[in-house]
Amino acid sequence: MAVVLENRLLESLPDNISDVSIEIAETNELCAE
Repeated sequence: MAVVLENRLLESLPDNISDVSIEIAETNELCAE
């Protein structure tokens, strides 16, 4: 179920998901330092 919901979110909000993924990656880099 979770995979299906994720796919629907990716299809409906591709731009938002990309921005969130970038923010998470940047946050992880900051936390790692």
